[in-house]
Amino acid sequence: LGGFEHAAAWAVDIARLVIEATTQERPGWLLRDRVDPAVVLATRRQIQRYARDMSVNIAVLLVLLLVFLVSIATGVSR
Repeated sequence: LGGFEHAAAWAVDIARLVIEATTQERPGWLLRDRVDPAVVLATRRQIQRYARDMSVNIAVLLVLLLVFLVSIATGVSR
């Protein structure tokens, strides 16, 4: 159990460091040069397009799965 406790303590330390790194404030001058509103808008549009495409793909997959299950249930096979 000593090894498990050691691994758990390490995981807790890593999680604490990740949370600390992601929540600390960054100076405005550092972000001002790196974040362009046009880039943010383009990235947001790309994410929305990707999410829409994934939604369509999942819907098509579910319809095909439903057709497959209905064909099995009715005994239709070719």
